Amino acid sequence: MALDAYKADEVVAVKVNVNGTDVADKTELPVVASLGLHLYDDFVISGSSGPSPPPLPPRSPRPPSPPPPLALASTTTRRLTSSLTPTSPSKPTHSWHLHPPSPAPDVVVWATSATCYDNSSTSGAILKRMVGPPSAKVLAIKACKATTTLGWVPSMKSPSYAVANFNVSPLVIANRVESVDVYLLSRGTSNHGITSIDIQLMATAEGVSHWTTIYTASAADRLVCPGIKRFPVKGGAAQLPITQEVLGAAQVAAVKIHVNGTGVADKSQLPIVAAVGLNLGDGTA
Repeated sequence: MALDAYKADEVVAVKVNVNGTDVADKTELPVVASLGLHLYDDFVISGSSGPSPPPLPPRSPRPPSPPPPLALASTTTRRLTSSLTPTSPSKPTHSWHLHPPSPAPDVVVWATSATCYDNSSTSGAILKRMVGPPSAKVLAIKACKATTTLGWVPSMKSPSYAVANFNVSPLVIANRVESVDVYLLSRGTSNHGITSIDIQLMATAEGVSHWTTIYTASAADRLVCPGIKRFPVKGGAAQLPITQEVLGAAQVAAVKIHVNGTGVADKSQLPIVAAVGLNLGDGTA
């Protein structure tokens, strides 16, 4: 079989020549299923017995292939890719509010020793319960009750007061003290609670001391229990009868806690003191 090819401006037909000798069976003949014209643009036009199709319009040239990407550093590549690639609208970011730093904890100087005056004998072991910071057992108590084994219990029959001493070196300057802190496990009844608190001031120059009242109870008072009740030494709430100039020239040597002296039938009616301290605020004054 041979094909006749023609050079022309347009190809309108293709002739297929087959060997003309006789054959005994059709299986010896070629079978033509289709004819087509293979163009340089990879298009094939199938042959048909009808009229020739109109010529195809010229195709626009293919765009050139992009040059290979430059070898950029990984961070630069990501930056370039992200700037060229369209992205969906970004989700709103959360606005994180920075909390202000927590205030510095108060500096508290706790009592170093204690004495008691109640016209009766009080053992040293009982007085030690109000020395130093509140113990873990004291802090674990969550209800206001007469826990007599963890603090100083005043006398049930006679007037009493306890003195918490601050034998520290150097002694605390009085005008640095914000408050006297008293940790109570029981506040006592309204008639048998803390009646007053004094501080012992020692003059720096003269070396003499005197007691000054910083708190006198009133019917409106409500003591914290269990926990720390602060009795102000400085500020508008202070009941101190002397000026800050006087305090600046004195040191605090002790704190005296007075309890109502009338007799009681049960210890649960009395306040129980677990610790006494001088609160210096943040310690910067």
